[in-house]
Amino acid sequence: MSYNKNIWSDRIVERPLTFTMQQNSDGTITLIPAEGEVIQSGTALTANKLNNLESQYEKVQAIAQMFKLTKDNGERTYLNEATDISTLNSGIYYLTAQDIANPSAPIVDTSWMNLDVTVSRDGSMRQFTLRRNHDNRSWIGTLHTDGTFRGWKEITTKIATLWSGDSRGDFSSTFTLSESLSNYDFAFIKMRTGAGINAADRFIDVGTMNGGFQLIEEGTNIPDSTTSNNFYLYEYVTDFNSDLKSFKNARCAALAVNGSGNSTRTNNTNDIGIIKIVGVKL
Repeated sequence: MSYNKNIWSDRIVERPLTFTMQQNSDGTITLIPAEGEVIQSGTALTANKLNNLESQYEKVQAIAQMFKLTKDNGERTYLNEATDISTLNSGIYYLTAQDIANPSAPIVDTSWMNLDVTVSRDGSMRQFTLRRNHDNRSWIGTLHTDGTFRGWKEITTKIATLWSGDSRGDFSSTFTLSESLSNYDFAFIKMRTGAGINAADRFIDVGTMNGGFQLIEEGTNIPDSTTSNNFYLYEYVTDFNSDLKSFKNARCAALAVNGSGNSTRTNNTNDIGIIKIVGVKL
């Protein structure tokens, strides 16, 4: 049946808990209420009302999630030692990455990790969601029925600008990125020419940059004028450090060739440079 909510009220009388005593012929005593004026009758306590409460409790038990997932105060449960997560019950936990075992965390260090675990098929399968607290990087993983862990899969695509500025003409400075490109799968490198025109931007697989990388950008320029026989050749070279966290311009040479075939070379020009580096994590 549907729940009929009762509005309960107190019984209020002039003299609460006051009685007169009547002596019975069998030697017993009967207490007779002597409350005086009844100010408020109050809600009668009946079997029907109590059974209504009992039936609603049974309905809640039938549909509610009764398994405890958190501490009593709603916080995650702290696992303060090395923990075999393949044996954990469904729950919401936190621990350091270095304490995650069987399987180990995708990144093993002292950073705080939030771990959510669910269990299915009578405990033969487990599902894990792992989130590093300080930067929100997240992974999912599953333990299948055959007992094998199917690997961590990072679930977010990360795109971040690691450096922006203008490196043109600066051959003495080392330009430092906010973090290493080794944390990403691809690098997008945006170029700019001396005239302020975008040059050929580069999209590079970071896996090919291991141990340092030399970026070489070549270009040509033919004047717009139909009467000019001059043209220009450019070569720009920049070196990325082995940790892929900094780069330095090595050279930028320009070769101007006129209509007579005479050429003039200029070294360390400001004709080409990097203006932005973006990391892409798939």
